Amino acid sequence: MKTAFFISRLIMAVLIAALTIGCDVVGTVIDLSNTQTDVTSMHVSGKGTLTVITGGAIHKLPLDALESVVLFPGETRVINGELCFAAEVFLKDGAHMQAHDKMHDNNPLTFISSNATILGKSNRGDFKVEMTNVLKITFRQP
Repeated sequence: MKTAFFISRLIMAVLIAALTIGCDVVGTVIDLSNTQTDVTSMHVSGKGTLTVITGGAIHKLPLDALESVVLFPGETRVINGELCFAAEVFLKDGAHMQAHDKMHDNNPLTFISSNATILGKSNRGDFKVEMTNVLKITFRQP
């Protein structure tokens, strides 16, 4: 009886460890001062997703679905009461949300809400940056 209980606990511990290790989001954050920081265990505070607005549609994207995000802090709009930055978003599934309408008038097409904080770990300890201070985030496999 004790052996079965021990084995079930061991299996549960291994599964939890595998899920935790497999879900680690790793990447490089470049801030407004062009400082590059490698970050592990990256996540978004609060709801855990970035709000991306493109073509009037609102997408809530988890970081593990993203390949890279480039922000254009000089190009802003207030959308639904939130300050948003023009952005270019590349998804891991190959989708690309263009920042600008290059075919017509070069107006911004895609925006990311500035109301997010990226958290994680860097070689200096805990990492925290507001989206208002981000230029680019590139994600990679751990």
